[in-house]
This record gives sequence, C-alpha cells and structure tokens, in this order.
Amino acid sequence: MALPGSGNSLSISQIKAELNSSSNSLHDLSVLAGFSTPDAISEFYGYSAGPTLTPFDMAEIGSPDSNNACQEGPTFPLANFYADTDPIAVNTGIYIQPDNTFNGGNMWYWYPAAQWALLISEGGRVDAIVVC
Repeated sequence: MALPGSGNSLSISQIKAELNSSSNSLHDLSVLAGFSTPDAISEFYGYSAGPTLTPFDMAEIGSPDSNNACQEGPTFPLANFYADTDPIAVNTGIYIQPDNTFNGGNMWYWYPAAQWALLISEGGRVDAIVVC
C-alpha cells in the first residue's frame, strides 16, 4: 500500500513499514527504496514498495473448462480480487488481498467486466483468456 501523498504527515515508522525494514536510518531507507542522495523524507510521499494493484470483481468459484465458465460463470457469486495490471492480460498476477496471491488451481473464472473466462494458475497468474 502506498505511503500518503504530499501535504500529509509522514513518519519514519510508516516508511519502515512500507519497506518492511527495521532500520531507523533515513539514509538506509532511501537506499532501500532506490533513491539517490541527499536523503529527504519528502521523497517518500506517495511511494509504494509493492505493485500498484487494481481491484476488480470475478466469480469466486472456478470451472474446469472455459465453456462451463462462460455458461455458468454469470450465475456464480462474485468476490473482490486485485490484479497487478489493468486491464487484465495474460500473465497478470491475481491477489485475494494486496499481499496474498490467489491460488486459482488451474481453473477458469468468470470475469464479468469483459465477459471473459480467465484461466488462473496455482501461482496466481492468468495463463489464458477466452472471450465468452
């Protein structure tokens, strides 16, 4: 999750949490974030150590094949997921929560925004897309 934007207060503890670091040194945190010297806390406004994720809705139940996902998917309950690209494409990472990859089990899931079926791997990547 990104740090607050400019105009908001920003603390070393927030920066440490974003970078998952125990260091109290602004210089060490700046190096970890890839910033050059001189070090300034203002460089961290809006900074995110992780991917920017886009929320989207998808069927929470997978199907063994794309035809079934296209036909039955619209009747399945929807759940909120996150994608590391927008729009969704092959090799997009799918997450249950921003820090929790979705194990798709190599199943097909209904994606209502585009009326597609998405084949999602156990590793949480979109392996294929079928237009329904």
